[in-house]
Amino acid sequence: MGLYIVSRGFFVLFLIAQHVLLSKFVADHEDELGFYGLVVMLLIPVGFWIEILRRDTLKQRLSAVWLVYSCVLVIMIGVIFGRAVIEDNKLREQEIATCLCTPNVNNTTTDHSFFDSKFLKITLCFTPGLMLLLLTSVTDKTETLKQLYLMIVMDLFDGIEMIEVLHEDICDKIPMGWEIAVLVAALLFFLLSFLEVHQVKFDEDDDDAEPKLRKKTAACTLVFQIILNVAFLVIRLVLWFHYDFDSAIFLAKNVISLVMGLVDVCQ
Repeated sequence: MGLYIVSRGFFVLFLIAQHVLLSKFVADHEDELGFYGLVVMLLIPVGFWIEILRRDTLKQRLSAVWLVYSCVLVIMIGVIFGRAVIEDNKLREQEIATCLCTPNVNNTTTDHSFFDSKFLKITLCFTPGLMLLLLTSVTDKTETLKQLYLMIVMDLFDGIEMIEVLHEDICDKIPMGWEIAVLVAALLFFLLSFLEVHQVKFDEDDDDAEPKLRKKTAACTLVFQIILNVAFLVIRLVLWFHYDFDSAIFLAKNVISLVMGLVDVCQ
């Protein structure tokens, strides 16, 4: 059994698991069973995935698969961080209660949901893994996709680390305006991440042919990378100096990515 077959199987399994768990997270913190309806959106990427496999056009539609997945993921993240974290503040209240071990009148500790911020981090970290599984779900004799592995996966971890600031702010120090800026920047990043894959064009008739570079898409990707890295850099510097949220590693990553992008522009 080839690696690409295994990757395809794990891709759909992890995709289903992530969306079910995120739906459960929302339902758990909102106490509304209606939020389980969010899991129905899972039918969109899964159905698209099955249709692409049926037509045997996965190699030419990798970016389309990721775009469909990203759209659903953005909606899920928007609901989670827009309601449970920013608007209702329920997750932060639970984190404070957990940290302080606040007793209630019956001298028992406050109930703590299994679906807490740590669980949310782990579930969101499925996303870079899904990208890696997607890129390895096709045969690539030219090994062009291997050149994208590290760059794209690191970029996705960058976006995840950015939105983690929202539920790490248990003392609610960050103003809502900056919280919205963090959320919008991260969601925009996830939504446009498909461009990094779309810039590589595979021949529809010859699987062994050398893939071509979509120059316009590559240019758009470069501009997108520069703008997003500048935005992430500014947001992280503000959060660091004004609200004491240290993310030095990803600050360095943003600076390096920005320099590399500017070098590409100069060339």
